[in-house]
Amino acid sequence: MRPQNTIIPAQELRESLNALRIANDFSTALAKFTKRMGTVGRALVESGQPADALVAYREGIAVAEAKGDKRAAQEMIAAARSIEENAKPGEALSHSTQQETLP
Repeated sequence: MRPQNTIIPAQELRESLNALRIANDFSTALAKFTKRMGTVGRALVESGQPADALVAYREGIAVAEAKGDKRAAQEMIAAARSIEENAKPGEALSHSTQQETLP
C-alpha cells in the first residue's frame, strides 16, 4: 500500500478505473440476469413447462443469493415452492440440472 500523499501513476490509475468499470458492469449484468430468470420462470410456467421453470428459478435463486439480493431470491423461492406444491401426483418435475427440494 502506498503512503497517503503519494501520486498514483497514470497507468495504475487507468487500470484501477478499468477494474472498477468491469466490476460495476458485472454487478449490473448479475442484477439483469436475476430479473430475467424470474421472467423466464414465469413464462415457462404459463407455457406448461413447470420442470424447466424450476430450473430457471433455481438458477436465478443461486445468483440472487450470491449477490445478496434477498428479495429476488425470496420471490423465486416462493414461485418454485408453488410449482412443487401444485404438481399433480406422479407429475415429473425432475430435470437433469434440478437441485434438491427447496427449504
